Amino acid sequence: MTMRSRSTRAAAPRVGPPGVVEVDVVGDLAERRRHAISEAVAEACSAHTPSDPDSGVPAIAMRTYGPGCLALALAGTFDRAGIERLRTLAPTVDGLARVELVVDLSRLTSCRPALARALAQLRIRCLTAGAHVELRSPPAALAVELGHAPAAAFTVLDGPVARRHRR
Repeated sequence: MTMRSRSTRAAAPRVGPPGVVEVDVVGDLAERRRHAISEAVAEACSAHTPSDPDSGVPAIAMRTYGPGCLALALAGTFDRAGIERLRTLAPTVDGLARVELVVDLSRLTSCRPALARALAQLRIRCLTAGAHVELRSPPAALAVELGHAPAAAFTVLDGPVARRHRR
């Protein structure tokens, strides 16, 4: 019989795609989700207001909080360049959000209808892969573009698309 001992060395931190940090919180999934969202929002806010509080530069921040779980925060004014950046991140988001995707939109200052289309495409991609998708606090104009009635604050929850079985 062979016995193995555990190493006393600390495990190396996980290396993910560039710009994606894993939340280092011990707790249940809900607690890790809360921390991931708040860290992503804080990073996006600091990135879009480096020195000028009226800066409208779009910012995107991502945090993973478990296998297949991703928090994504958008901040600032999403113009054509910001929307294109979001579209280029779609394959990364697809790979990281296999179980759950939470998108916080509370710090958007303004957006174009093209952002709604980019978010809808991202949502559809994740839903068809079987992930749950949550959009948090979209601005009223974006909510209307996404097909929801405007409200002071709300969350859009989508479950995975049921797969049809052929007989």
